[in-house]
Amino acid sequence: MDSSSIRGNRLVLLDELYLLRQLRTMARLLKQNQNVDWESRS
Repeated sequence: MDSSSIRGNRLVLLDELYLLRQLRTMARLLKQNQNVDWESRS
């Protein structure tokens, strides 16, 4: 997941986080005031 490829969208929905770099990308999106949501299936 690359934050530049989803920039400009009002909501980013993550289905799964399975790599550490995805957490860093999500944190970067939150710093850019993007709305980020993900669903936990535990």
